[in-house]
Amino acid sequence: MISSTVRAIRIAAIPQWLSASPTSGRLYAGESASVNVQLDASGLEGALYPGEVHILTNDPVNPDIVVDVTLDVEGAPDAVVSPTSLAFGDGYLFIKGRAKRFAKIGGEMVSLAAVEALAARVWPGFGHVVVNLPDKKKGEQLVLLTENQKASRDELSAFAKSQGVTALSVPATIVHIDKLPLLGTGKTDFGAAKEIAEEKIR
Repeated sequence: MISSTVRAIRIAAIPQWLSASPTSGRLYAGESASVNVQLDASGLEGALYPGEVHILTNDPVNPDIVVDVTLDVEGAPDAVVSPTSLAFGDGYLFIKGRAKRFAKIGGEMVSLAAVEALAARVWPGFGHVVVNLPDKKKGEQLVLLTENQKASRDELSAFAKSQGVTALSVPATIVHIDKLPLLGTGKTDFGAAKEIAEEKIR
């Protein structure tokens, strides 16, 4: 929302991944107008992209109002497919590799990111990260690290059931931590998170 006493406004110096509408207009004293800003991560690699929106005006006191914008792009996820080979007449297509942020529990693939999203819906405003550790019976197990000191498995399980989410997506263990481990980029340090989980459930 822009509020100003100036008459002419122009939006400029926008990076390619950011667009604003409208890009120009007029405002009189006491008036305000909304500027819709859209971010498009298409074709971008996983990284933090800083940018600026410049609101250029004919106000001699504030000729260039700068609004900082940051786009945080997650890296493209790996794909999980089953079966791992397909027959086409006389030929075969083999699909190799395995997703990094999936766990295989009882023969089923479970997305760790989806479980984190589930926890965020139950306890918004807290940091959550899910890691997978070996399990003798099911192959792997899920461990949720959360900043919510009151988080309980029963509450998460009840919410998952109400949303029709399979019980396999409910972490076997919840570990309460003060702060999620982060990389220098500000992203979650999954390696450190797994080490914390291993230490806590020994």
